This record gives sequence, structure tokens and C-alpha cells, in this order.
Amino acid sequence: MSFGTEGAQVGALMPMIKGSTTIITGPTFDAQLMANAIHKERCVHGNTVVDNWMCFSCTGTAGGSIIPHSLRQRATKFTKHLLLEYGGTEGFRFRQSPKDPLEILHRPGYFPFDGSEVKIIGDDGQVLPINEIGEICFRGSSLFLYYWGEEEKTKAAKKPNGWYHTGDLGTMDENGYLQFIGRKAERIIIKGGTNIAPGNLEKVLDKHPAVSNVMVVGVPDGRTYEEVCACIRLHHSSKVTSDELKEFCRGKVSDLLVPKYILFVKDAFPTSESGKVSNY
Repeated sequence: MSFGTEGAQVGALMPMIKGSTTIITGPTFDAQLMANAIHKERCVHGNTVVDNWMCFSCTGTAGGSIIPHSLRQRATKFTKHLLLEYGGTEGFRFRQSPKDPLEILHRPGYFPFDGSEVKIIGDDGQVLPINEIGEICFRGSSLFLYYWGEEEKTKAAKKPNGWYHTGDLGTMDENGYLQFIGRKAERIIIKGGTNIAPGNLEKVLDKHPAVSNVMVVGVPDGRTYEEVCACIRLHHSSKVTSDELKEFCRGKVSDLLVPKYILFVKDAFPTSESGKVSNY
């Protein structure tokens, strides 16, 4: 089991409160140790970050980042349900359910837990229409009270009316399903005065059979301020050209989002201890 604070609360503490057995395999991820524990203890559910995800006979839950399409395809051969959760240590959480439609699970889309509220707002603080990209805000009884010893940070993030501004970008569809796009401050590319969320392009490129992992970033440009660059790690022995990948994107994303540059990388992207990409 490997997780951040949110995963620890849900994956380790809640099962014990409910009378289930919790297995913690070690302070760091060890594939062999985890596989042995799953087999010996007959585990039916597991929580871990996406990069360290392993298969369970019944259900697996992963978080920390968007699960690659290729990993989802491989994992579904070994487990009945592969679900994602989105949330934060501050106490907000969204989930997937085995009962959700396949298009929701593959998008992926998330639904808030009962008793909580969510809204998507623009830069002016107003609620945005359905399917428009904006900041995800959450309100509910599970939220934190304040950041310890950081009064100004608390005021900036949590408003007097109880709404917590996550700093994440997302959309909400007509059925109330949330889609996470990326971080508001770190991930926006400004190209020719247009704000671009690179997560949309990452999801498209991730579906190419040769692509193992992808991270889209903005690079300086003298004319448009920033240009789109896709950093791509290919599957072992796979071959594809930059032009082929660009052509693959056309028609699936707007012309503005088709990458001007494609950088092929050999090594995995650096991640934090919780499995999230730590540098862009």
C-alpha cells in the first residue's frame, strides 16, 4: 500500500474503524513484497498511487495522478474493477463507482460524496456553465478547519462561507460528474493570449499505442509568449515520429493545442513520494 494523506485516511484508517483488516506492506513501495502480501492475506481491495498500482482480484483504487490509458487496459485483465479517486489532504474527496458508465470511468469522471457541494468558477468568481473549464471549489463537513500556523494561507484558500478553493482546474457535466484537468497555477500554458490546459492534450497522446507516458508543458516563445511542448516516453521498442504524433492529435484537440514541439525522453518523469510528477 502506498499513498498520501488522503489515501491513508481512506485506505488505512477507515477499514480499521469499520472492522476490516488493513495491511501496510512497508514504508516504501516494493512490488514483490506487495504481491506476496496480496496473495498471502487474500486482499480484496487496495489503495495506492497510480505509478505503483498493482492488481487485486476484486477492486483496486488509485490516486495521485491521472491513470494512463495503457495501464488501465493492462490492469483490467487482472482485476474486476479499477477505480480512481481525486481529493486532497484538506478533506475534499471525489470517487468513482463500479456502477458508473464506462465512458465516465475511462474519461475519467468523479462524483462527490454525499453531503458535499462542488462548483466550477471562473477568474471572476462566478459559477461557470456546464463543461467549461474553471477552478474546482468544494464545501462540506469533511473540510479542514485551517492550516496550522498559516493564517494568511487559510484565508486565501478557505472563504468565510465555507468554500475551499482547490487550485485545481476541472469541468462538470450535466450529470454532476467532475473531470480533473490540472493545476491552475502550475499547468496553464498561455499561447497568444489564450489559456490552455495541457491535461486535454495529455489524455489524447496517452491513447497512442506507442506512448507510455506523456507530460505537456509550455516553453517560451518570442511571438506567442508560450508554445506547446509534449514530453513523451515511448513503450520499449516502440517507434513513432514527431510528425506522426502531431497528426494523431489533429481533429482530437483544437489547433492551438497541437504541440509545436515533441521531446522524446528515455527516463521516467520525476515524482514526489506520493507518486505525483514533481517537476514540469
